[in-house]
Amino acid sequence: MKRIKSLFATGLITILPVLITINIMSWIFKYLNNYLSRNIFVKEMTTYLLKYEFYSRFITQVLVYIIAVMIIMLTIIITGLAMRNVIGKKIAKQIDLLFSNIPLVKPIYTTILQIRHLMFTSNTKAYQKVVMIEYPKKGIYSLGFLTNRENQYFEDILGGKKILNIFVPTSPNPTSGMFIMLEASDVRELDIKIEDAIKLIISGGAIAPKINKI
Repeated sequence: MKRIKSLFATGLITILPVLITINIMSWIFKYLNNYLSRNIFVKEMTTYLLKYEFYSRFITQVLVYIIAVMIIMLTIIITGLAMRNVIGKKIAKQIDLLFSNIPLVKPIYTTILQIRHLMFTSNTKAYQKVVMIEYPKKGIYSLGFLTNRENQYFEDILGGKKILNIFVPTSPNPTSGMFIMLEASDVRELDIKIEDAIKLIISGGAIAPKINKI
């Protein structure tokens, strides 16, 4: 019986990611299909092309859908370009303020903004290295981010000990956490990408970092 349970657990762990991926892709496809089937542009273009009978209705529908998806992607890219100039940034700021002032939407929207900001700025000097420390007490290990190696003021106070600034994020929201200072000897630097560490924290430990094999 124990062996059956073990095999079932192994099979479930193997199949679950595949099923989740298929379900997500299925949801995206259904959402796009529902959106495109109700879109006025898609309906008008389909009707226009069917008048000339170039292709069958099915092929015409597929072509129109492909064109519509390409237009959506192009719109997203243009939006990204627009957000890089002054006017675009001002518009984005106003949108952020609008959603941040809606009571029920605010906590969700601000959390997404924080995670987005963290993901896109993870390669800057804000987080220099992924580290492992014993925190909040001995025998309990936590992941943290090295934020600064230069700590002259506090090193002088502590008699010349090398002190590192560490940010210890919380799970599943890595934008909140604790700022602590530790002796360099108590900090173990890890050969893990910052992005992989963030994924590990957001997933609550479910998404383990890949091991670099030489």
